[in-house]
Amino acid sequence: PVAGDDAATVAEKAPASGNVLDNDADGGNDTDALTVSQVGEDAANVGEAIAGSTGGLITIASDGSYTFAQGTDFDDLADGESRITAIDYQISDGQGGVDTATLSITVIGTNDAPVVSTPTADANAEDGDAIDIPAGDAFSDVDGSDELSFTAEGLPEGVIIDPGTGRITGTLTPDASQNGPFEITVTANDGNGGMVTDTFTLTPSNTAPVAGDDAATVAEKMPASGNVLDNDADGGNDTDALTVSQVGEDAANVGQPTAGDNGGQYTVNADGSYDFAPGADFDDLAVDETRTTSISYQVSDGQGGLDTATLSVTVTGADDAPVVVSDLPDRTAGNGGDISIPAGEAFADTDASDELTYSASGLPEGVMIDPQTGHISGQLALDASLDAPYVITVTADDGNGGTASYSFTLSVPAEPLASPGITQAPSTFVPDAPVTDPFVNEVLGAEGFVAGSDDSQGQDGGNDIGNLDYFLRTAASNTLNDIGAFGLPEAMTIRYQGTQTDGSPLPGTLTVDASSGQLSGRLPPGMERARVTVIGIDEYGNTQPREVLVDADGQVLEEREDQVLYRRLDISMDSQGSAEVVHEENAGNDMQIGRMSLTGSRLVITLNDPRTAEVTLYEASLGDGSSLPAGLSIDPQTGDVVGDINGISDSLNIRIVAISGDGTTRILSLDIALPEALDTAEVRWQSLGQQAEEALAEVGDNHQEDSLANRLARMLGLS
Repeated sequence: PVAGDDAATVAEKAPASGNVLDNDADGGNDTDALTVSQVGEDAANVGEAIAGSTGGLITIASDGSYTFAQGTDFDDLADGESRITAIDYQISDGQGGVDTATLSITVIGTNDAPVVSTPTADANAEDGDAIDIPAGDAFSDVDGSDELSFTAEGLPEGVIIDPGTGRITGTLTPDASQNGPFEITVTANDGNGGMVTDTFTLTPSNTAPVAGDDAATVAEKMPASGNVLDNDADGGNDTDALTVSQVGEDAANVGQPTAGDNGGQYTVNADGSYDFAPGADFDDLAVDETRTTSISYQVSDGQGGLDTATLSVTVTGADDAPVVVSDLPDRTAGNGGDISIPAGEAFADTDASDELTYSASGLPEGVMIDPQTGHISGQLALDASLDAPYVITVTADDGNGGTASYSFTLSVPAEPLASPGITQAPSTFVPDAPVTDPFVNEVLGAEGFVAGSDDSQGQDGGNDIGNLDYFLRTAASNTLNDIGAFGLPEAMTIRYQGTQTDGSPLPGTLTVDASSGQLSGRLPPGMERARVTVIGIDEYGNTQPREVLVDADGQVLEEREDQVLYRRLDISMDSQGSAEVVHEENAGNDMQIGRMSLTGSRLVITLNDPRTAEVTLYEASLGDGSSLPAGLSIDPQTGDVVGDINGISDSLNIRIVAISGDGTTRILSLDIALPEALDTAEVRWQSLGQQAEEALAEVGDNHQEDSLANRLARMLGLS
């Protein structure tokens, strides 16, 4: 037989069929029926799908019929491109005659649209980030010669797609998160009408700002300013404009003065600018001492991003000079009188660690100032009035260059006139309670007598007025609002002062006239009663106290006369610490000293009180009403006084007060001459009565049968 080659042409993806024997014939005049006996190189391939030489599957049956299935083997052909695939086959005439031919099929390419082979995954980013997404990689096109181009929709501002590669790049804006998320659709086009799309989501987020702590250092009293945003920035690649959104714990504090945690006032504005005012909060800092105060603040990027930082200011102390907080009033004392003035209490220094030292100029002879405490003390000379008055200037020094001074006047009046040859030694005894009987409501007679019977004027009966101490301290009226009417020579000047009976200042507008003793003013609202003590002070420092109860209008309701029982003891202590009572005055008080001793600087006073069971409280103070020295204390249940008197020289005046449940007050006043003063104790602690007797004896008056008051009146020529 003679086999002829066969050919067919089909479009891409289209099948082909036919019969290879249509153009074959037996040779010569032979007319044998022909069959396909072999496909390719194997007879077994007849009727089987056998791969063509360049693709596709060809099935040739024995009767010559064939089919061609190209599958996807020719999808790579672009539009108009072609490729031939072929297979050999053998025909037989059944009588041993065979021949071979080739079946060729030409496939003409058509366009294949691109496809999404790997979808682009959703993406996250932060404001300001750089974007790089290979979106073109999601596509493929079997048409090998096709060149895809790309477009995109839904891109955020600042981001583009490369049309040749499909890569999406750019930089997100600082507010991208406020406009997202973004749904982006990418289209691939093969240029031959084939297109496909891929969609993914890009979600930007806002980056929180980063606030850095801020610090400044200033000197005391100096302000500070700056901007807290100078070292703050938006987070990551974000570049949002920052503002201060909160100061402390409250947004309302922005732009408002707000207290620091350790003093000072901060004002932090929305734009980050701040001012710091220390005020007086750091005045307690000494030189080079420091204290740090701070406040927290919050920054915002305006898109929900927040961060918190702290602004701290360290204040370095500078010297604050001491100041005078309460000028001491002018003082008056008698010749030879004891001086005790707490001048140091007039100063204050805001620098807490400063230790003030004190000096004074203009002090009289015998008087000095303690450089550590500022306490002025000593004893005036007997002729101190000759150089009076003394203008004393006290200066406090903080040791760092700061000083403050104030001045007051110490007056020492001349002693009253006396007859020639009479020596009048000053009395240093300061009684602490009024002696009311027998002189209340009595006045001096024309000849200087106390009106009434001489027999009733002695504190202990007879024609003796008791002691000149009592005489000088006897008021002519028992009305406290007129306590100034002392029965004294006109030449004698009396000054008055007042406190509450517990020693505290007069309440409300209540005052005591310094020259007349008159009470005036009112108690503060809500205070119905007050117990007040008014004290008259003569030129020698002798005192006469009166205690009264006043109402809200300052009117006297009652006087504490019959309930105040008084006893005074002059006590001398020797260098061995033993005590001796050298003089005693008693006005109905049965309190007594059971035992007194001085061991080293430890003083022990044991009280003997037969009425202890009636006492609700024992109190003690110094003779001037001030508190006991720091080392001394009283047992409020027994009245015993014990403690260290180190630093106290010459003398000590202690007042022990027993208060009974019925309101009765008993006072025991102790004038104690300490061992250092033994040489002069006899003179210094001699009562005025004893001094008067000596003075009368010197002028030849020995009329013991007459009262001491009458004898003195005659000697002094009182009118």
